[in-house]
Amino acid sequence: MEGMTPEGMSSQAEHIWGMLDDMANNDPQAYRRFIDKQLKEGKELMKPPEPHMCVQVIIMSKPTRTLFINFCSWQRIPAPKTPEDAVPVTGTSLSQEEDNKGPFSLISVAMNPNVLEQFGRNCKNQIDADTLIQLAIDYVENEQNIKVSRTYTVLPEDTLYKGELQFVQISLSNKLGKKDEQFEDDIKRLEKQFGPMKDDEKDSLMSKLSNIAVSDTKQNKGNVGFTSATNGQHPIQLTPMHKEPHKKGLIEEIKDGSHTSNSAKRKFPAPKYTLEPCENDGLRCLELRVELPGVKSVSECELDISEDDVQLIVPDIYELKVKLPSTVNDDRAQAKFRKKTSILTLIMPVRK
Repeated sequence: MEGMTPEGMSSQAEHIWGMLDDMANNDPQAYRRFIDKQLKEGKELMKPPEPHMCVQVIIMSKPTRTLFINFCSWQRIPAPKTPEDAVPVTGTSLSQEEDNKGPFSLISVAMNPNVLEQFGRNCKNQIDADTLIQLAIDYVENEQNIKVSRTYTVLPEDTLYKGELQFVQISLSNKLGKKDEQFEDDIKRLEKQFGPMKDDEKDSLMSKLSNIAVSDTKQNKGNVGFTSATNGQHPIQLTPMHKEPHKKGLIEEIKDGSHTSNSAKRKFPAPKYTLEPCENDGLRCLELRVELPGVKSVSECELDISEDDVQLIVPDIYELKVKLPSTVNDDRAQAKFRKKTSILTLIMPVRK
């Protein structure tokens, strides 16, 4: 198990079982409640991924291709402990499928149920929901080395996924296959020391040991960044846009049992900003408001607006990059800077 020596793992297991022995002798009813709870959690942990929503986008190739992204809820993917921590994710490879409407590309990503409950299809804050989808697109682009459109469609609730559900579940489970094999080896080693265990007891202990391994790995390696299929680093922000992050929150990929992390450093802090839909001269627009304390003139800012993102640099002070939830007409974007408040406002018409 990554991050723990066999001696350390055995010590942890012996400590857990020692506490259970004391509880069984001193408070049998509490012991029974504890065991029942662990068995239930173990069964929940071993459930397969469940579809949450499906998003349709376009792969910007020649010719363009339709891509469906399945968002799956899975207890086996850890939840971030705080809003500033990395958000673990795992994903399948890109596959080519076909239905009665023709061929399409398909990929599936899995996150902890709490993440999807907060930022998924039922999220009340549309900007937060857009953020989650845009970050998943970032992840797909980084992993598959493709360019994907930023305009998307969330399929209706009667279509929570595309493709065959069993194939999606197997593909995601295979990403953690090596982790399962390692757990089985660890369990066999422990059974030699402490005696045989029932299958449901193994599931419960696997859950505990998984949590121990993740915690130990985080302490040893930090908790930001994710390792892509090409071992490159692609930090992705998942802090809700209407809240100021204390530090940069990231997605990190969980693959083959690895929960590794590497520091992703920003030269300068990102300023506070808000991104909201608005109307201007009868056109649907996006309004980006950036607070720039200490900046006295727009001439101090280096601004680059493209159709799908905005980059702002104030040399030696601020650095900001914002992914846009919709494609905009960057040629018609307007920028205003108010000296009294040091607020930069961008109005960007959304392309039809």
